[in-house]
Amino acid sequence: MSDTTPPPDSICASPTSESICGTPPPESVCTTPTPEPVHNNATAYYYISSKGRRRYPDTSSLTPYKPLPEGWDTSEHYWLYGWPKSDRQLQSILPRYFKIPIAGTTPQAEYLDARLAEQILEIFSGYKHLNWFICKPTKEAITQGVVEDFPPHGPGIPFVTLSCTARRQFFTQRPTVEQLKCLMSMLGEPRWLESQCLKKDFPVDCFA
Repeated sequence: MSDTTPPPDSICASPTSESICGTPPPESVCTTPTPEPVHNNATAYYYISSKGRRRYPDTSSLTPYKPLPEGWDTSEHYWLYGWPKSDRQLQSILPRYFKIPIAGTTPQAEYLDARLAEQILEIFSGYKHLNWFICKPTKEAITQGVVEDFPPHGPGIPFVTLSCTARRQFFTQRPTVEQLKCLMSMLGEPRWLESQCLKKDFPVDCFA
């Protein structure tokens, strides 16, 4: 591994998270989230320093994620953690949870409503780092109808992203436990998916 290799390519898998679902939590929970420790044992996260040494950042207070899939560190793509959601699915959040009428059913209206929904989710949950990316198609996503065509790159999965492995700070940049509960109450269980673009083409500057 060269000195220029980004640290996150060697971060190991994180612990599993608890399944949390149901109706949105009370407004006081979503608007005033407070961090809390989520596990007491030594963590398994690590990264390789520029000198090739294994380093262990302190992640004891971070919200736990599901483990990264086996072989993630040898993939030619970065992995993203979040939700596969089409624009139409995000659009449906507006009237369902926030009593906001949708703009329409055209692709442009769905796109605009979807981006509005993401902004409102950030405000409602208190987590300010939601990002929209495209992931590689999976068989499960195809059956769920969330695979779309994104020229010139071809089929992909629109993905609401919490964190990713493109940089160590992006991997450790996470919502609090309460913020994640709030988002999961409306979006469901988050998961890991591979980015559609290769590592060399990943838009790092777009990740907040």
